[in-house]
Amino acid sequence: MDVQKLEMDKAQAGELYTNYLAHRGQMTADDRAIAAIYKRIAAGKLVIRALASITAAGLDAQGLPRLAIMRADERKVMCRPERNVILFTDVGGRSRSADRNIKIPMPGAKWETRARTADVPLIPVHLRPRKAITSYHVLWEAELE
Repeated sequence: MDVQKLEMDKAQAGELYTNYLAHRGQMTADDRAIAAIYKRIAAGKLVIRALASITAAGLDAQGLPRLAIMRADERKVMCRPERNVILFTDVGGRSRSADRNIKIPMPGAKWETRARTADVPLIPVHLRPRKAITSYHVLWEAELE
């Protein structure tokens, strides 16, 4: 499955990262996330545009998304198709947290398609972040039940 990559010149990304660091004292959490992306691109690492990848992968024959996303500390995800939108949420939909309720534009999605659940894959230990796993998401080829 092809994913959408965030592509930028390494030198330009390095310059933008340096500019962010110059304003370190005023940075918000979003600013720190953007700076981290520039740093990764400057280092030659791959940055995936996860939400664009899900939209680009499209729907399968049953009207369900081919790719799924959920916060890395969740064990299950619920996928609820709506009109031209897919909602990935924690099972039960109890959380109001934006990173546990991810709404993605999906042309062709229909609310008539039954909501499904899936197991969130575990991150292999050698790839797992050492701390703050709640700050990470997993993107995978969906096998919705």
